[in-house]
Amino acid sequence: MKILSVKNDSDLCEKVKAYCRENWGKVYDSFAGNADKSVAAERFPQTWVLYGGHSGDRQQRIIGFYQLDKQDHLTIHTSLSPFITTLFVDPAFRGGELYGKALLDHAREMLGQMGYDTAYLTTDLIGYY
Repeated sequence: MKILSVKNDSDLCEKVKAYCRENWGKVYDSFAGNADKSVAAERFPQTWVLYGGHSGDRQQRIIGFYQLDKQDHLTIHTSLSPFITTLFVDPAFRGGELYGKALLDHAREMLGQMGYDTAYLTTDLIGYY
């Protein structure tokens, strides 16, 4: 498993945008806009891509992603910052291998390196996190 940034990597950015369009189309427009900005952003937004596979798979492939942003445009709480946004794990990889937890842990680590000790998440997926 690898978690890679799209910063300075427009090819990876295009790949993860295509993956998002195919697998989670309802968030594509906002995801793609932030992903494009992530390539050259100094701080926010950031887009991170999870590469992995099932045990024994020879090929690693995109199986998830998340973004970090100063604000989440789904909430009315504009004073809260920063946000973990658009966290997604391919349905075929949910469950036992804890990819969602790995992405959340990575996001918290990245925010910690930026000096944040609190992060926010807006979701309607009760019980997922």
